[in-house]
Amino acid sequence: LRVIESRVNRSNKSRQSKGGWIIAILILGVLLLLAFFYFAKRLSTDELFNSIDRTYVWNGGTRDFADDKLIEWQQMYRDKRFQELLPILQKQSEQTPENGRLRLVVGICKMETGKLSDAREVFSSLIATENPRFSDLAKWYTALTFLQEDKIEQTKKYLQELADDPTADKHRNALDLLKNINHDI
Repeated sequence: LRVIESRVNRSNKSRQSKGGWIIAILILGVLLLLAFFYFAKRLSTDELFNSIDRTYVWNGGTRDFADDKLIEWQQMYRDKRFQELLPILQKQSEQTPENGRLRLVVGICKMETGKLSDAREVFSSLIATENPRFSDLAKWYTALTFLQEDKIEQTKKYLQELADDPTADKHRNALDLLKNINHDI
Protein backbone atom coordinates (compact mmCIF):
# COMPACT_ATOMS: atom_id res chain seq x y z
CA LEU A 1 0.00 0.00 0.00
CA ARG A 2 2.85 2.36 0.81
CA VAL A 3 4.50 1.55 -2.49
CA ILE A 4 1.34 2.45 -4.39
CA GLU A 5 0.93 5.61 -2.32
CA SER A 6 4.52 6.74 -3.03
CA ARG A 7 4.08 6.08 -6.75
CA VAL A 8 0.86 8.13 -6.81
CA ASN A 9 2.62 10.99 -4.97
CA ARG A 10 5.52 10.92 -7.44
CA SER A 11 3.06 10.89 -10.32
CA ASN A 12 1.22 13.95 -8.92
CA LYS A 13 4.50 15.81 -8.37
CA SER A 14 5.55 14.95 -11.90
CA ARG A 15 2.28 16.36 -13.27
CA GLN A 16 2.66 19.50 -11.15
CA SER A 17 6.23 20.10 -12.33
CA LYS A 18 5.21 19.49 -15.97
CA GLY A 19 2.38 22.03 -15.57
CA GLY A 20 4.84 24.57 -14.17
CA TRP A 21 7.18 24.07 -17.09
CA ILE A 22 4.36 24.44 -19.59
CA ILE A 23 3.26 27.73 -18.00
CA ALA A 24 6.84 29.03 -17.97
CA ILE A 25 7.30 28.14 -21.65
CA LEU A 26 4.01 29.83 -22.58
CA ILE A 27 4.97 33.02 -20.71
CA LEU A 28 8.38 33.05 -22.38
CA GLY A 29 6.76 32.57 -25.80
CA VAL A 30 4.38 35.47 -25.23
CA LEU A 31 7.26 37.71 -24.12
CA LEU A 32 9.32 36.81 -27.17
CA LEU A 33 6.34 37.48 -29.44
CA LEU A 34 5.76 40.91 -27.85
CA ALA A 35 9.46 41.78 -28.17
CA PHE A 36 9.42 40.76 -31.84
CA PHE A 37 6.46 43.02 -32.63
CA TYR A 38 7.92 45.90 -30.63
CA PHE A 39 11.26 45.80 -32.43
CA ALA A 40 9.75 44.98 -35.82
CA LYS A 41 7.80 48.26 -35.71
CA ARG A 42 10.90 50.35 -35.05
CA LEU A 43 12.31 52.13 -38.09
CA SER A 44 15.88 52.93 -38.95
CA THR A 45 16.68 56.57 -39.70
CA ASP A 46 16.96 55.64 -43.41
CA GLU A 47 13.48 54.11 -43.38
CA LEU A 48 12.15 57.09 -41.45
CA PHE A 49 13.77 59.56 -43.87
CA ASN A 50 12.41 57.70 -46.89
CA SER A 51 8.91 57.61 -45.38
CA ILE A 52 8.78 61.42 -45.13
CA ASP A 53 7.10 63.43 -47.83
CA ARG A 54 9.99 65.76 -48.72
CA THR A 55 8.12 67.41 -51.56
CA TYR A 56 8.42 71.13 -51.91
CA VAL A 57 5.95 72.36 -54.48
CA TRP A 58 8.01 74.64 -56.66
CA ASN A 59 5.63 76.47 -58.88
CA GLY A 60 4.60 79.98 -59.68
CA GLY A 61 6.39 82.47 -61.81
CA THR A 62 9.27 84.74 -61.05
CA ARG A 63 10.49 87.82 -62.84
CA ASP A 64 14.06 86.56 -62.72
CA PHE A 65 13.77 84.00 -65.55
CA ALA A 66 12.08 83.53 -68.88
CA ASP A 67 8.86 81.59 -68.43
CA ASP A 68 9.88 78.74 -70.74
CA LYS A 69 13.14 78.18 -68.79
CA LEU A 70 11.35 78.27 -65.45
CA ILE A 71 8.74 75.79 -66.66
CA GLU A 72 11.48 73.47 -67.91
CA TRP A 73 13.38 73.63 -64.59
CA GLN A 74 10.24 73.09 -62.57
CA GLN A 75 9.47 70.01 -64.64
CA MET A 76 12.99 68.68 -64.08
CA TYR A 77 12.48 69.27 -60.36
CA ARG A 78 9.12 67.43 -60.35
CA ASP A 79 10.80 64.59 -62.26
CA LYS A 80 13.44 64.45 -59.49
CA ARG A 81 16.27 65.10 -61.92
CA PHE A 82 18.17 66.84 -59.13
CA GLN A 83 21.67 65.97 -60.32
CA GLU A 84 21.04 67.45 -63.74
CA LEU A 85 19.18 70.46 -62.40
CA LEU A 86 21.61 71.44 -59.65
CA PRO A 87 24.35 73.14 -61.75
CA ILE A 88 21.73 75.09 -63.70
CA LEU A 89 20.04 76.37 -60.57
CA GLN A 90 23.30 77.12 -58.78
CA LYS A 91 24.33 79.38 -61.64
CA GLN A 92 20.94 81.12 -61.61
CA SER A 93 21.07 81.45 -57.83
CA GLU A 94 24.45 83.20 -58.03
CA GLN A 95 22.94 85.68 -60.48
CA THR A 96 19.86 86.30 -58.31
CA PRO A 97 20.96 85.72 -54.68
CA GLU A 98 17.89 87.53 -53.33
CA ASN A 99 15.60 84.83 -54.74
CA GLY A 100 14.87 82.78 -51.60
CA ARG A 101 12.65 80.28 -53.39
CA LEU A 102 15.42 79.45 -55.86
CA ARG A 103 17.99 79.12 -53.06
CA LEU A 104 15.64 76.77 -51.19
CA VAL A 105 15.29 74.57 -54.28
CA VAL A 106 19.09 74.57 -54.72
CA GLY A 107 19.41 73.37 -51.12
CA ILE A 108 16.82 70.65 -51.68
CA CYS A 109 18.64 69.50 -54.84
CA LYS A 110 21.88 69.31 -52.85
CA MET A 111 20.15 67.33 -50.10
CA GLU A 112 18.58 64.92 -52.58
CA THR A 113 21.96 64.34 -54.27
CA GLY A 114 23.68 63.60 -50.95
CA LYS A 115 25.55 66.90 -50.62
CA LEU A 116 24.24 67.31 -47.10
CA SER A 117 26.81 69.73 -45.74
CA ASP A 118 26.45 71.98 -48.80
CA ALA A 119 22.67 71.82 -48.45
CA ARG A 120 22.90 72.90 -44.82
CA GLU A 121 25.00 75.91 -45.85
CA VAL A 122 22.24 77.01 -48.21
CA PHE A 123 19.55 76.38 -45.60
CA SER A 124 21.55 78.24 -42.94
CA SER A 125 21.71 81.31 -45.14
CA LEU A 126 17.92 81.17 -45.55
CA ILE A 127 17.38 80.73 -41.82
CA ALA A 128 19.60 83.76 -41.20
CA THR A 129 17.32 85.95 -43.34
CA GLU A 130 14.57 85.38 -40.78
CA ASN A 131 12.03 85.45 -43.58
CA PRO A 132 9.46 82.99 -42.21
CA ARG A 133 8.42 82.10 -45.73
CA PHE A 134 11.73 80.35 -46.31
CA SER A 135 13.39 80.06 -42.90
CA ASP A 136 10.78 77.57 -41.62
CA LEU A 137 11.22 75.41 -44.69
CA ALA A 138 15.00 75.73 -44.39
CA LYS A 139 14.81 74.51 -40.76
CA TRP A 140 12.69 71.56 -41.89
CA TYR A 141 15.12 70.54 -44.61
CA THR A 142 18.11 71.12 -42.30
CA ALA A 143 16.53 68.67 -39.85
CA LEU A 144 16.14 66.15 -42.68
CA THR A 145 19.83 66.45 -43.64
CA PHE A 146 20.80 65.65 -40.07
CA LEU A 147 18.35 62.75 -40.01
CA GLN A 148 20.03 61.31 -43.12
CA GLU A 149 23.32 61.29 -41.19
CA ASP A 150 21.78 59.74 -38.04
CA LYS A 151 22.49 62.94 -36.11
CA ILE A 152 19.36 62.65 -34.03
CA GLU A 153 20.05 65.41 -31.50
CA GLN A 154 20.65 68.00 -34.24
CA THR A 155 17.55 66.74 -36.06
CA LYS A 156 15.48 67.16 -32.91
CA LYS A 157 16.82 70.68 -32.34
CA TYR A 158 15.49 71.98 -35.65
CA LEU A 159 12.26 70.01 -35.42
CA GLN A 160 11.62 71.33 -31.93
CA GLU A 161 11.99 74.92 -33.15
CA LEU A 162 9.26 74.24 -35.70
CA ALA A 163 7.13 72.30 -33.23
CA ASP A 164 7.29 75.19 -30.76
CA ASP A 165 5.95 77.64 -33.35
CA PRO A 166 2.33 76.85 -34.27
CA THR A 167 2.55 79.32 -37.17
CA ALA A 168 5.53 77.56 -38.79
CA ASP A 169 4.94 76.07 -42.23
CA LYS A 170 6.09 72.62 -41.14
CA HIS A 171 4.75 72.76 -37.56
CA ARG A 172 2.50 69.67 -37.90
CA ASN A 173 5.17 67.74 -39.84
CA ALA A 174 7.75 68.55 -37.15
CA LEU A 175 5.46 67.33 -34.38
CA ASP A 176 4.79 64.09 -36.25
CA LEU A 177 8.44 63.47 -37.04
CA LEU A 178 9.51 64.19 -33.46
CA LYS A 179 6.92 61.69 -32.27
CA ASN A 180 8.22 59.07 -34.71
CA ILE A 181 11.84 59.71 -33.77
CA ASN A 182 11.08 59.43 -30.07
CA HIS A 183 9.14 56.21 -30.69
CA ASP A 184 11.14 54.52 -33.42
CA ILE A 185 14.76 55.42 -32.78
